[in-house]
Amino acid sequence: MTYRRWYDTDPKLSAVVHAMESLNRDTQIYFADKLYELSEGLLTQRGGDDYLAGLDARKKEGLTKARSKHRWYDQNESLHRAFNNLYALPGGDRRDIAIQLETPIQIVEGYEKHCARHGSNPEMRVIEEILRSSFMEGRERARKLYSLYLYDYSAATHPSHPEVPEGIWSQLLKRVQEALS
Repeated sequence: MTYRRWYDTDPKLSAVVHAMESLNRDTQIYFADKLYELSEGLLTQRGGDDYLAGLDARKKEGLTKARSKHRWYDQNESLHRAFNNLYALPGGDRRDIAIQLETPIQIVEGYEKHCARHGSNPEMRVIEEILRSSFMEGRERARKLYSLYLYDYSAATHPSHPEVPEGIWSQLLKRVQEALS
């Protein structure tokens, strides 16, 4: 019998966890906060402390073992807390969360790889906007905004194409910057 981690039992959840592992640490923590928020809401709906007290012995043992902090996500308190909540939830709830986070994590993963190829650091405001647009406007809208961002970024980093107009993403980010200053 081969050992399977709890999150590898569901392909969507497994993909989200593995993608999250590849993100930079600041981005991981940002997603951990969102994961915690989503999982905390579901745990509350299920009964909160009463639900946790009623977990079977195997799940309780898994939560106790998590204190040893040997896994990548146990090394940071935000990640540890979020993944413990996720672990405590039933499989259907974990899958629902994975479906919600799948697209923004994929987009952010692509964004970070794009930044690495161009020798720049990912900007948290872009990551926040990807997550916000994915949750508020839908996954397809988030994908479109990200495509526009890449178009803008390529135009900005290749001055040999001055005729490329400023895209929606750049305009949006400028408006956010102006509002914050």
